Amino acid sequence: MKARVLGVLAMVVIGLGLGVSADTAPPAQAQSAAPGLAASHNATSTMSVEAQNALVASTCVSCHNDKSKAGGLSLQTFDAAKIEQNAEVVEKMIRKLRAGMMPPSTVRNRPDAAALDTFAASLEAPLDRTAARTPNPGHRPFQRLNRAEYQRAIRDLLYLDVDVTAFLAPDTVSSGYDNIADVQVFSPTMLQGYLTAATRIATLALGDRSASPAEATYKVPRTQSQMVHIEGTPWGTRGGLAVVHTFPADGEYTFRMLLHSVPTGQLFGSTVQNEQIEISIDGERAALMTINVLMRETDELGMNMVSPRVRIKAGSHRVAVAFVQRFESEVSRSPVRSTSPASRKPRAVRRFCSAGRRRRRKKRHAPGEFSSGSRRRPIAGRHRATTWRS
Repeated sequence: MKARVLGVLAMVVIGLGLGVSADTAPPAQAQSAAPGLAASHNATSTMSVEAQNALVASTCVSCHNDKSKAGGLSLQTFDAAKIEQNAEVVEKMIRKLRAGMMPPSTVRNRPDAAALDTFAASLEAPLDRTAARTPNPGHRPFQRLNRAEYQRAIRDLLYLDVDVTAFLAPDTVSSGYDNIADVQVFSPTMLQGYLTAATRIATLALGDRSASPAEATYKVPRTQSQMVHIEGTPWGTRGGLAVVHTFPADGEYTFRMLLHSVPTGQLFGSTVQNEQIEISIDGERAALMTINVLMRETDELGMNMVSPRVRIKAGSHRVAVAFVQRFESEVSRSPVRSTSPASRKPRAVRRFCSAGRRRRRKKRHAPGEFSSGSRRRPIAGRHRATTWRS
């Protein structure tokens, strides 16, 4: 029974499409129905071969001849008795006649609508008889699922998020699309990629009791803010990350968190006490750990925190690791400005003010005179001389 399930699964995840050959014999019902279509045209009054040739010669050849060749079409050698040999040209004539576009309304002695309908039916009748004798449904090119379609099919069927780029080669892009059957190739290497992906996906879907211990690492950028809520993590937390991980088998798993440190080896942010990290599986808390602010890089585990073992079933689960948020308030990101009276003075006034010292008045010079006086301004409790020229 197990072998049968695996075989069906491999067929589902490969997802190949096989084209229908054009040489396949049509059903008997379709063969019997096709002559009925031709009979419908035969039931309509048709024109004789001579009448058709005369109508084309008197109405169409004046523009559609070998010399002028209007619209890239010449009907100078048109023969209604050989319609089957010029099916492509006759199909163009039928489309123009049925749409009322030909002959143009400016043509002298233009036939009436009834005559043109009879002429179009006379052209259609031999084409329908030929199509009934030798049906041609066209060629169905080979088509397979591209990487995006394959990944979505696996998620919809098995609820597994699999990175198929590790198994399947990039798809060929044509006119901006990567699912065009005409450019999709299927080489032996591509077939081996689909088989490898099917084996891997079947193992993930059914579980592997003989799976060996393995480790997967997910990194958080060092510059990412840990003060805001991250999408996918439980409400009431801040920072951290949330990922969808596929566990290969039912078992007990541990989680290791590596915290950042300062250049001297201490924990970054060690001045804050009683910070906690929460580990959740599919939104439910699995472990809650308190951060030791005294941890250092020289410790046995360094800056790592290892969780207790957590029982998890095989399959894809959302794992979230985040800090427990201890407060909730709106933080203003605008720069803080002082509200003291001194800070409300214009900058040009504060520049020449000194606490506890009166600014010395300088003699005002007449325009054109040169002065190199010394003026002082307070800088962080110390005074620095600045030379100004007027």
